[in-house]
Amino acid sequence: MFMEKTTVYLPSGLQERLRGVARREGRSQAEIVREAIEERLNRDSRDGPSIVGMFDEEPAVTSDDVKAKIREEWARGPRGV
Repeated sequence: MFMEKTTVYLPSGLQERLRGVARREGRSQAEIVREAIEERLNRDSRDGPSIVGMFDEEPAVTSDDVKAKIREEWARGPRGV
């Protein structure tokens, strides 16, 4: 597999944590960074685009509003059973 080199600037605390994980797991820092990036990009592609909150309506409905409503309905349990 061909790989391209990329430089990433990390805050010192994050760099120290990365170094510690790499040392504990016996892996390279680059391998851990690649894995983390891949997981993030895969998660974003699974989520897909959301149309909630994209349209101008008064009041605007956000994805957080929809999630809260779903949680409320879920907590109530099944109806008519």
